[in-house]
Amino acid sequence: TNSFSFHGKESTPTITIQRVAELVHPALLQYLDQRAINVSLAREHCKQIHYVTNNRNYFALGFKNDAGGWNLRSEYFKGCTSMDISTHRVVDRDTALVFEGFMDYLSYLAINNLRKPTESIVILNSTNNLNKAIDFIKSHEKVRTYLDNDEGGRKTSQQIKEVCKTHFNKSTEFANFKDLNEYLVASQRGKKQDMKQKVSKGFKL
Repeated sequence: TNSFSFHGKESTPTITIQRVAELVHPALLQYLDQRAINVSLAREHCKQIHYVTNNRNYFALGFKNDAGGWNLRSEYFKGCTSMDISTHRVVDRDTALVFEGFMDYLSYLAINNLRKPTESIVILNSTNNLNKAIDFIKSHEKVRTYLDNDEGGRKTSQQIKEVCKTHFNKSTEFANFKDLNEYLVASQRGKKQDMKQKVSKGFKL
């Protein structure tokens, strides 16, 4: 059993990881469905994390970060066992993609019908982690940012633009949505609606 503490406020409770398992719990599968993330895709990148905080047992989706800790998400909780970035370098590729959280990263894979990234990946896990990621980001010729369409996301994108040779702000492609996952959910709903309309019209003889 590993014990981790949040970095930051002293009042934040310690999270103790009890068990790391394959992703099977119905509540987490339902959460993924709500976020329009395919279960088999999530299983390739995430684990089911059972943890204790304040003497109570919980479980969540877990995505590993570079410190060896876990970023945790469920319908009711968003947190981490250690505050760090998650990176994946694709050798011989000169482009890095930057995401704010791992749900946005999974959304990118889903939208582009990918199982694994074809470019280097940086998941900040918090815009406050940009200083930890900047050297990795700058080591690439081109950078594409998929950050949230809010003040924090825009500010972080601007900071990256100032230090990179070639920067593309891809957040403009989902400008009417808070983040990339919200865009994915809306587009999936749209497809389902189109299918329903086609079915309701019936077959032409």
